[in-house]
Amino acid sequence: MESLSFATSILTRAVTLDKSGRYTEALVCYQEGLHILLENIKTINNDEERRGKLRAKVEGWSDLFTPRLYNSIHIFRLKKEFN
Repeated sequence: MESLSFATSILTRAVTLDKSGRYTEALVCYQEGLHILLENIKTINNDEERRGKLRAKVEGWSDLFTPRLYNSIHIFRLKKEFN
C-alpha cells in the first residue's frame, strides 16, 4: 500500500507540473507514477478485484495525461518556435 500512496503523490505532482506549463517534468512524473501502479498490479496474485481496480486507475490516468500532455508539449514547442 505504501507504494500506491507514493504513486498517487507522484501523479498529483504531475498534474501540478502540467498545469504550470512544465510539460517535460510532468511527463516524467506521469510515466513514473503509472510505472509504479503497473508494478503493483504484478504483485497482486489472488485478488482479481483489486487488480481490476488498479488497472482501471492506470487506464484513467493514462487517458487523462496522454492526449492533454502531448498536445500541450506540441503547442509549447510551436509557441517557442514562432516567438
